[in-house]
Amino acid sequence: MAIFESRQRKLFRSIKALSDAGAVDQAATRVEQELKTLIESPEIARELVAYLMDIAYPDLAARAGEEIIRAHRDLAVSIMRLLEERQADFPRSFELLRTLWQVKLRQRDFNGALEVLNKVDRATEARLFESLESSARNADRFAADRLLEGDIDRFISYSLALYRRGRENDALEALLRAAQRSARPDDRIPAIVEWIGTRKGDRAPLAILYLVRVYLAAENVELALRNIPELFDAPEEIVTQAVSIVERDLLPLDLSSRGRICFARLLAAAGRFDAAARELEKLIAEGELGAEMDAAVKDLASRASDSARPLLLLARFKKARGENTAALDALEKSFEKPDASSSPIAETAGDFLSSGIDRDNSIARQLAALLVENGSVTEAVEALCRMVVPDPEWVQAQIQKLLLKDKNSAEILTLLAVVMLVRGRESESAVTMKHLHERKDRKSREDIVQVLSRFDSLMESHPGLRRMRAAIRGAAGREGEAASDWFSLMLHGDHIPPEGLREIEQAGLHRSRARDLVASGFKPENPHEHMLTGLAALAVSEYGLAEESLAQASSDPALVNRIAEQIAILPDEALSRLDLGRLLSVFASSGAAKTAADIILRTRGSQSWRMDLVSKLSWGDRPAEVLFRLRAFLAEGKVALAGAAAADTGIVDPALTGLADFCRLVSEGSVETALRVVAPAVEDRRTSSLAAGVLESILHEAGSSEALARRMLATAFTTEGRARDAVGVLEPVLGMPGVTQMLEDLASSNSGLVEAPLLLVRTAALEGEPERLRRYAGMALEIDPGRAGEICALCERVCGERQMGQCLFFAAELSDRYHLQSDPESLLTKAVLMDPQIAGQIAGRKNNGPGLRALCYLATANAAGFADVMRRRQNLTVPVSAPVAEIAIGSWRAETDGEAMTFLAGVLDAGGMEDRAIQVLSLLARDGIGAWKTSAGEKLLLAALEGRAPRKVFWDSVRDQAVIQQALDGAMAEGLADSPTEELSSAAGAVLASGVDASRAFGFGRLLMGRDGTRSRLVEIASYCFEHWKKGDRPPEEEFVKMLLAAGLRAEASEVALASGRDDVLGHVMSAIEHHRAESAPTGQARARSLVYAGRFAEAFESLAGADDDEALDLRAYALWRMGRRNAAISSWLDAYRRTRKPLFIRRVHWALDEAGYAIDARAVEKYMESRHPGELARVVSGRRRGGTGLGVISSFQDGKDRL
Repeated sequence: MAIFESRQRKLFRSIKALSDAGAVDQAATRVEQELKTLIESPEIARELVAYLMDIAYPDLAARAGEEIIRAHRDLAVSIMRLLEERQADFPRSFELLRTLWQVKLRQRDFNGALEVLNKVDRATEARLFESLESSARNADRFAADRLLEGDIDRFISYSLALYRRGRENDALEALLRAAQRSARPDDRIPAIVEWIGTRKGDRAPLAILYLVRVYLAAENVELALRNIPELFDAPEEIVTQAVSIVERDLLPLDLSSRGRICFARLLAAAGRFDAAARELEKLIAEGELGAEMDAAVKDLASRASDSARPLLLLARFKKARGENTAALDALEKSFEKPDASSSPIAETAGDFLSSGIDRDNSIARQLAALLVENGSVTEAVEALCRMVVPDPEWVQAQIQKLLLKDKNSAEILTLLAVVMLVRGRESESAVTMKHLHERKDRKSREDIVQVLSRFDSLMESHPGLRRMRAAIRGAAGREGEAASDWFSLMLHGDHIPPEGLREIEQAGLHRSRARDLVASGFKPENPHEHMLTGLAALAVSEYGLAEESLAQASSDPALVNRIAEQIAILPDEALSRLDLGRLLSVFASSGAAKTAADIILRTRGSQSWRMDLVSKLSWGDRPAEVLFRLRAFLAEGKVALAGAAAADTGIVDPALTGLADFCRLVSEGSVETALRVVAPAVEDRRTSSLAAGVLESILHEAGSSEALARRMLATAFTTEGRARDAVGVLEPVLGMPGVTQMLEDLASSNSGLVEAPLLLVRTAALEGEPERLRRYAGMALEIDPGRAGEICALCERVCGERQMGQCLFFAAELSDRYHLQSDPESLLTKAVLMDPQIAGQIAGRKNNGPGLRALCYLATANAAGFADVMRRRQNLTVPVSAPVAEIAIGSWRAETDGEAMTFLAGVLDAGGMEDRAIQVLSLLARDGIGAWKTSAGEKLLLAALEGRAPRKVFWDSVRDQAVIQQALDGAMAEGLADSPTEELSSAAGAVLASGVDASRAFGFGRLLMGRDGTRSRLVEIASYCFEHWKKGDRPPEEEFVKMLLAAGLRAEASEVALASGRDDVLGHVMSAIEHHRAESAPTGQARARSLVYAGRFAEAFESLAGADDDEALDLRAYALWRMGRRNAAISSWLDAYRRTRKPLFIRRVHWALDEAGYAIDARAVEKYMESRHPGELARVVSGRRRGGTGLGVISSFQDGKDRL
């Protein structure tokens, strides 16, 4: 079965064999070497530890055990049990101790860890302690700001070792330091602190304190708060430390009130009762009334049972919780404490009393008695005031005690007077009050008033008390309070002194409490009381009572102005309800005319008494009076009366007199004249609003002067500070003379007025001035950037209608800068389409889209840029206009810009500009190079076939041989023979220029022969074919010669004819030459000679009629000869000889006779010639020998023809 053993089993068996043979060290070494292999098998791993123990290698067994536990967690318990069981056999094994120690700590078995130490000797334990101490110190020294988990392990081990040595405080301190420096909270630290604290039974306070500090180091406030209550009964030293720790570390972290409650309880536990009470008082003030707070307050009260302050705190707490009975119990007990007088018992009791919480005046009585004995006079008097009504006798007894302290105190004496009054001893009270009233010092009066102010409830039943308080309050400078007392007396029907009336008037009580006064039924007895009653009636809209009372009051001249002033400040509604005719007449006659004028201006009405009063009111200031009349009359629309306002006044005031004259002229219907005199009035602040009102009413009557009227109105508004209205009134007359300048002035003088620059922007846009538009828009946007959208929309609307590209360019800038809804690229595109010059300004703009970039390149004739954009963005739609297209077409050259022009043709075609697209393709097809030329030709061919381009354009433009060949082989060639001559000629030119074979050109030549106006094209074709004929490409000879002759190429035709050797072909050439000669000589003998050469002998004979020179005679005779009239010809030559005697003519006679067969006559002529002209006879004989024709012998002008 050995063959089935695992590798680990075989290896382990071999190791055991070594130890069995006595080689224990070798076996241990082998284990160390093969440890990783051996522990791969759990079974071998379990046996291995026991084996190493058996061979007395505990250190190696411990290390192997650690490796096995890491590799096989399920073996941890059995391995640890084995190591623990065998530890007693090896008390000096350090590695075994260290392994067991670490495992126990990881398992948080702190008791087990200490138990492990009990099984080793002291030296080994000391060695472990030194190791742990060194490790902890190194971690503390070399760690960064925070301790990692491994460092925490070292501190925990070290702290447990310290505890083992009895150094509990050092152990806790080490754990706290580890918690404070830990990178993250580690729950092992509070666990071991808790373990240390419970080692001796109950939880040790010191350990609890450290446990709180550990939790605070981890910022775990909740757990810290759970443990603090166990410190409330700790030793004083620990409680003191806890107070400091909580205050320093816990309170800044605690967002609730629990920490502060714990802090207060710790303060109480430390004996700091006042501090604890202050802390709890703050919590009560903040509304903290929970169970924990209840326990804290009770705890403080129980700990400080001899102090009044904790009881006062308890009373306040119970009162806040609504437990008034318990609160009163606690408060009453506080009065019994020895430190009651030094405690805040007065404030607390006063708070209770102010809230109405008392028990049969017990608190009030005790507080008063306490303050009489221990408090100040002021505090005692205040407390006694509460007991005056319930128990005046007791209060008087307490007053006697106070008089022993200060018998001259005004507060005590005032309280005494009140008590005696309440007890019914009015006479004694009156004597005391008189004495007090005679005191003049400020403090006494303040004290008296202060005491009396606490007895408002007695004032109704004792009016004398109120009258005394009112007088003293007034004398003490407290007029407002005094006025309130006097007014209360007045409501009860009492007539009060003049100073009281003045104080009521100054305080305004007759208005603020007017309804009370009117309802009281008070009967006034003097003008001042009438005035107050009348004004009060006005305040409550009792206008009948008001009119009567105020009229009665006006009987006192001293009150008239005051009454008038009060009337003048009434609301408009109140003034409209009064009968002002009666009152204003009184005011006008009593020195209050100015106030009456103000009231008239505030009210409306055109009653006769008002108009009459307006004309009569006078107060010694003529300009002010005129201004008043103008304002009053114009307010009622009385323009004519306003025109007479300055009459007979003699004032020199251009604004006032100008306004009056303006009103007069307007009322007379002279509006244009009126507008010329109103300028001073609209520029004066006093009259501008009045002039504006009249101007507004006549705008519809201004007619041609509307612009001037609106400018005057705008000036008036500007003078009033109504710049916005001024701008609005100018809007209907934009562009009129002076309006733009006025708007500019308004804009410059009103930095916050955006409407003026906006109107200027609109004006500039309408007038087509982009520079001014930019300037004005800048002004508007500096004031209100939010108007950018409005300006942009205006530019789009107006500039789009007027085709102003610069303005649209500006609109795009605004949209881009202010992130408006309008698309900047769309606006820029429209701008460039309208004005291509703009393209240069925006070509370098960032974020331009491909379409806009392409358009800019077109407008700037940048072929490379345009081609690059179009190449990168296939099927890109580029908007284009005629001006932009003309720039590109006029600037680009087909030889160098072929690609760009190809793209341009596509753009133009897509943009509905087919004519220009065909133009571009034509240029490319004619002058382009390479593929661009071919592509253009093919596109033109397609366009011609589809009817989008004239065929003649195709033939005039395309010069690419392949495209021409394709056209000739396709539908373009159909019907060419029937095409117009111009198109046929253009097609022939294309064929010639493209270099196709000569037969194609020859065919076009045949079609062009006989058509008018094709001579030049026929010459080109004939020459082209002749060149190819010379190279061997020979078309039909006869047709070719005819073509050459039709083209006028007679020499080339002669060469072809001679090469052909055909008489008929030569005959065509001869005929053509003769015809040419006949046609080429316009008149005279030259024409006759040409006609002869052309065989038109009769015409030649007739053309020489009347000519008698030698050559003419010779030609006439020759023409007769060729016409068949030989005898006539012989006779003509013979007559010519007889007349001239020239040998030429005798030779002609001899030739003719010989040709005609008259031999005898010919020989006779020879004899004659031998006798008369021997040299001529020799020429005739020589000619016969050469074999020439007869005519050739005797006629020199026929030599060339005879040789041909």
